[in-house]
Amino acid sequence: MESKTPRIRPIDSSDRKLALFIVGKANFESLAVANRQAYSHPLILGTWLLLSLAFIHVMNWWPSSHRGLLGIFGYLKPLPAFASVAVPLMFLIDWNNRPHFEERTQNAIKEKDMHNPVAYYNQSPASGFWILEYGDKFIGLVALDVNDGKRTHKGIIRHFYVEEAFRNTGIQEDLLNHALTHAFDKSSALDSIEATDAPRLIPYLHECYEKSGFKLGRGSQSVGIFGYWKYCTTALQRKDWKRPSS
Repeated sequence: MESKTPRIRPIDSSDRKLALFIVGKANFESLAVANRQAYSHPLILGTWLLLSLAFIHVMNWWPSSHRGLLGIFGYLKPLPAFASVAVPLMFLIDWNNRPHFEERTQNAIKEKDMHNPVAYYNQSPASGFWILEYGDKFIGLVALDVNDGKRTHKGIIRHFYVEEAFRNTGIQEDLLNHALTHAFDKSSALDSIEATDAPRLIPYLHECYEKSGFKLGRGSQSVGIFGYWKYCTTALQRKDWKRPSS
């Protein structure tokens, strides 16, 4: 039986559709996380409870008890009200959150690097777009852009994603370290590497960045209902980078 081993390889031209799909999937995964967190927010739960009670009162669906077996079902009368209020409330939350994440998705897949990833990331020896695989199975990807590194002395992680089933293994740390080592080794002019971090939405990447020495900056973009979720810039300085032990 052939043994499967994880490997990190450069992207090739046949991977473009996969890369576009994963970039879109990553942003809509964040939408699902945002919706779930909103559903359990105390303010949303309180609103749901108050509206449900008001609906029960208007419909006169308060519990009632009568003698006999059928009387037991009188206690279940309010339940449809809670469900009837929950469904439109969930729809409104998704309706409010969705445009922010759809915009981020469109911006990401329309970026100049996604038109021809192979050509774009071959412009600089320090840049790279890598695919992580286990046998023939896709696990994750990372794209580090250093095309303007000589001028700005800065690299940018444009895309970073690992499939949910593999996140508990910490394989994302190996993928990130591969990209960082490649960039810092190939460009002596590179002083820092930046990435976009969303601690509440993508905690596994936030933890990965922290372990690698990235530090959150001051700037942030609030998205979603109440502006509850923030996208921040996080950066790793060369002096803070620790080469992973082989």
